[in-house]
Amino acid sequence: SDITWDAKNKKVLLTNGAGKAFGFTLASKEAISKDYETLIELGAFAKKFPAFTWSYNASTKQLKLSVK
Repeated sequence: SDITWDAKNKKVLLTNGAGKAFGFTLASKEAISKDYETLIELGAFAKKFPAFTWSYNASTKQLKLSVK
């Protein structure tokens, strides 16, 4: 797997082990850029990688991540 930044298209490119690339753009709000870092929105990531699941417990401020 590999993660790269496409500056021209303002997009994070994530390539899986099989060589398939997935993009997360700032324009689509699938990614955000803050303090020189780019973050991928969890919901957008989960749509492209359905084996990945997550939940957030607001009362305990706990994020739970898992892979099916």
